[in-house]
Amino acid sequence: MKCLNFVECLWAQYWGPLLFLIMINNLAISIPDRWKYADDLATAELCYKNIQSSAATIMADLSDEAAANRMAVNVQKSFVLTFSFLKSNPECYPPLSPSSRVTELKLLGVYLTADLKSEKQTEMLHRRANAGISSLKLLSRHRIPSDHLLRAYTSFIRSCLEYCSPVWHCGQTQEQSDAIKRVQFRALLVISKAPLRSW
Repeated sequence: MKCLNFVECLWAQYWGPLLFLIMINNLAISIPDRWKYADDLATAELCYKNIQSSAATIMADLSDEAAANRMAVNVQKSFVLTFSFLKSNPECYPPLSPSSRVTELKLLGVYLTADLKSEKQTEMLHRRANAGISSLKLLSRHRIPSDHLLRAYTSFIRSCLEYCSPVWHCGQTQEQSDAIKRVQFRALLVISKAPLRSW
């Protein structure tokens, strides 16, 4: 059995990820609207009425560039989400497979839907925040001081509720906003340890 020495471990730990990021940094560099986070890449294209989308061409070019760097694009994670409020969606040339077109996707923890509504995002936030309140109740039963409970709320529940809020908050209905307020009110009841009747 071969043991790695200290220098080899340092090289693998620090230089490996750095070299990987350098290799993928040039992918789709010719596309002006591209966003990258580590090894995730998102591109955007603006299509006007009666103009064909070139999403399939962009995906093919990206696959060719990745193959030139001895990498491969994960086809199962490559999707096209179309935001269109026209009567018919813009056509792609060459045509995309039906499996690559989606009506919703999760991008960096935020659910995006084709109709730009925030129902899915609010549902996910509500579910996560309720799980956090269960943990807060458990801490409260063990007579943890209120300032510690407030710190736990700020760290685990409030940060979850406010994550990327400028993206999804503007599309919320009053009912969805009230659901998030109810979660905050329940947390306030647990933290204050007093029967509050209203905000």
